[in-house]
Amino acid sequence: MKRAGTLAGILLPLLLLVAPLPESLSAYRLPGALVIFTILFWMTEVLPAELTSLIFLLLLAILKVAPNSVIFSGFTAGAWWLVFAGLTLGAAVQKSGLGRRVALLLLRVAGTSYAQALFGLMLAAFLLAFLIPSSSARAALMVPLAIGVAEAFQVAPLSAAGAGLVLGVTAACHFPAFGILTATVPNLVLLGTAESLYNTTFLYGTWAYLLMPTVGIAKFFLTYLVVLLLFGRGAPRRGSSPHLQRSGAWEAPGPLSAEEKRLIIILGLALAGWSTDSLHQIKASWIGLGAAALALLPRLGTLTPLDFRTRINYSALFFLAGILGLGSTLHATGAGKVLGTYLFTYVPLASMSESARVAVVALFSALLGLFTTVPALPAVLTPILGSLAQQQQLDLSRLLVMQVLGFSVGFFVYQMPPFVLAQGFGYFSARQGTRFLLLLTALSFLIIVPLSIAYWRLIGYLS
Repeated sequence: MKRAGTLAGILLPLLLLVAPLPESLSAYRLPGALVIFTILFWMTEVLPAELTSLIFLLLLAILKVAPNSVIFSGFTAGAWWLVFAGLTLGAAVQKSGLGRRVALLLLRVAGTSYAQALFGLMLAAFLLAFLIPSSSARAALMVPLAIGVAEAFQVAPLSAAGAGLVLGVTAACHFPAFGILTATVPNLVLLGTAESLYNTTFLYGTWAYLLMPTVGIAKFFLTYLVVLLLFGRGAPRRGSSPHLQRSGAWEAPGPLSAEEKRLIIILGLALAGWSTDSLHQIKASWIGLGAAALALLPRLGTLTPLDFRTRINYSALFFLAGILGLGSTLHATGAGKVLGTYLFTYVPLASMSESARVAVVALFSALLGLFTTVPALPAVLTPILGSLAQQQQLDLSRLLVMQVLGFSVGFFVYQMPPFVLAQGFGYFSARQGTRFLLLLTALSFLIIVPLSIAYWRLIGYLS
């Protein structure tokens, strides 16, 4: 895969640079070639994603493809700072043990049958999205707990029951969290790109009102049922008490530490600020940054200067800066507008019914995700949708929300970092992961997309 990615990432951009093109497209050769190189290297992980982003930004600057203010706009975007805040708060949650406490408490309440344990794990993973704004960070915390439960049930790696536990908890870390503005990187990429390119922003409460009932709650239960359907038939009905105790999955977490208590107050303030942003109009980015600063304060916070240097994954921030720089460059050079024009030449969104428009945008978003990673997808698609909105006189904010229905699904493991991380534990095969994701994606288009359309009509969002 890496060899193929290296060859394609080098040869295809070179081919674009020398291929005969109409005069009207010749100006887009260089930005197009750099974008193709970057997306292919991200997709196949030829190099670490953050290094690919740095090379991309460097080439843009050296070759003067766009002004530096455009190329490096990712570092000044509110979404970049919100991801920084999320990484900081996530590190605090993990260090304090608060995340593990929440997961264990939910497991103890859920019960000890396979279906109950699966539901408890998935519910914990979903609820942690309010505390840890990163799908990969939640997966890193929850997958080891799922493996502990699998061991308690005495199911082997790659068995149907073992794969179901790990795939279920990974999916719950990722998919339902798209109903929370601050809980996934693609949401934040969309937020940052929309703000920097079109001065369009989304409020935390409005986002939840539009997406949580369907993309969040309905998708959670759909995911749970798909896991049981595919992997639950041969699962043991109940784990044995000795194994449950030895696994630590039903271990009593003990009293709250002073560190956990302080962190609960900080997270409570952040959640209160995010959920009332329609009243005070302070952006989610700056609320998150304030909470991160509190978590770093001596005595009041939970992270030390050493924690700040060692526990926060700064590579994710450089990856994000490259993603946002890609979107800004596509917009500034006009390449995004041209791409949108050619892709949608035979898809007149303006003449469609709003229901058909939702389905088309969602489907196009999902299919485009096959050629890039999900975190990078909104940076590529948002400039295209912005150009379409301008050309066909459509509501931009609605088009941007519609694309969430598409990038909140995935066909293959490589598209989504939490699944890549989870597969590394060896509890599910590529075939099991693909089978699960393909069925869940198909059912999402058959159930979640129509349900979203019906819900949006009910609340008056669509006419």
